[in-house]
Amino acid sequence: MGQQPNIIIMTDQQRPDFCSHEGYPLEATPTLDDLATTLGLRFGQAYTPPLFACLPGVVY
Repeated sequence: MGQQPNIIIMTDQQRPDFCSHEGYPLEATPTLDDLATTLGLRFGQAYTPPLFACLPGVVY
C-alpha cells in the first residue's frame, strides 16, 4: 500500500466571518469548521496575488 495522498481544500474568496468557528451564527461550513476545531487547521492570514481571472482569492 502506498503513501496517503496530500489533499488541498481551496475555497474561492471565503470570508473568515462566514465560518462557524469564527463566530458565524449558522452552520454554513461544517467541514471547514471541523478541520479548524479538531485538527487546528486554520490559516490566519494567507493571500494570493491578484490575477486577471477568477481564482482562489484571499483567505483570512
